[in-house]
Amino acid sequence: QALGATPMIGLGAGGSAPFALWGADGNGDGLVTAPDFNLYSAATAAGASGYEVADYNLDALVSAPDFNLYSPNTAAGPTSGVSGF
Repeated sequence: QALGATPMIGLGAGGSAPFALWGADGNGDGLVTAPDFNLYSAATAAGASGYEVADYNLDALVSAPDFNLYSPNTAAGPTSGVSGF
């Protein structure tokens, strides 16, 4: 169960099902905010690769496409939580 004001995004036409969780919450606090960008920035500066917390699109690289996922999601202001944790 996803909780919060906008916990998921609709992938179908007009925002209908199926639904997915918002990408780019690298620190797992339920928000896509500046600390998630800081994780991305540090990982790119270190030349990180592989499935890092800042690999927001899960392609095993921390690169510009991860920022491209972060940017619109932080602007949308999604918040979510998972019941039972």
